[in-house]
Amino acid sequence: ATITDTEHCKMFVVRLSKPIYDTLKLLALNRNRRHAYMDVLVIKEWPLLQQDAVSLDYHFHQELDLGVMDQTSAYLTNYTSALTTSIMAHYASLQVELGLLRNHHDLAIAFWYRAFLLSAQLNATTLLRKAKVQQKVLAARAAALEEEARRASSETNNTGGSNGRSKKKGKKGSPNTKRTQASAKMDPLKESKEDMEDGVELMLNNLKRSLCRGTVQFIAALDQAGLVKTPSYEFTSQRKRFSKRYEAFSTISTPPPLAYDDFEQGYSHADVSQQTLIASAMDCFKASKTVVDKLLSNVGDGDDCYLPILGAELRNLAKVCIGNSLFLHKLSRQVQSGDKVEGEVSLDFEAHRAFCIVKLA
Repeated sequence: ATITDTEHCKMFVVRLSKPIYDTLKLLALNRNRRHAYMDVLVIKEWPLLQQDAVSLDYHFHQELDLGVMDQTSAYLTNYTSALTTSIMAHYASLQVELGLLRNHHDLAIAFWYRAFLLSAQLNATTLLRKAKVQQKVLAARAAALEEEARRASSETNNTGGSNGRSKKKGKKGSPNTKRTQASAKMDPLKESKEDMEDGVELMLNNLKRSLCRGTVQFIAALDQAGLVKTPSYEFTSQRKRFSKRYEAFSTISTPPPLAYDDFEQGYSHADVSQQTLIASAMDCFKASKTVVDKLLSNVGDGDDCYLPILGAELRNLAKVCIGNSLFLHKLSRQVQSGDKVEGEVSLDFEAHRAFCIVKLA
């Protein structure tokens, strides 16, 4: 029995249909309406769905006496978590794409939070893929055992019906050979077209997370050099602005909502040398460029209608990787010279709307 065979899960799937439909409707809206629609309606639907998914996973394991439930076997929990974090990461990206965040500090917060959400999404997606492979292996083993039992029963019947005086007319293959051939035809680990498309999406999320981390570290290095400063406000504070900006996430428990103190702790690199911070950022963009090259070689193997990204956008992301790497190298040379680091910092979104090139003039 599978969890989708239970009556409670069927009711949950019916209830899940409307939120899934709402998320698909987002793709038909422009960015401004998409952001407002997510803020008012879409995000608020998922906390209760997550709670119901946890309960269903627990009762499914209890009813079938499946033992202790591990992370991989929490099927509905991982599914709803992957969808929720995907929506949250898209919401955080829209704030950048719409130009709502223009100064370096706000962008550092947005990229830092998005990197956290992408990590949570990657974790849930990886658990789903692992569970899928496990189910394929179990199904293949069950089919192999069933085929072996059927063949053994057939051979027993043939032996019992023979009088022992008939001659062998030909040499047949051994049962071991037949089982080997059957196993070869049923390879549970063989990647399907859907698996390939899921793999592309997984690599793409890894790419986005690496770009977010590299951008945050680049801005932190500029902050250490004194080229940018954290803005201060007379009638509000950074904590209040942070809380208001991500207020929509406050009701979601998985992943847990973050606070401005979490950002300060992750953004502060007081105990890290400036050269080490620059090197770390360069490694992020170098790794991102490697993933872009790999994705460009794989995108042509699938149907463009079903891939999460097209070649043109990947080439734009390659420009972001190269541009940031060049300006990081320029900053590194100034730091190594021992002189005071000087320059004017600007943020260029011409290559891609969701990721910027941090320029140092």
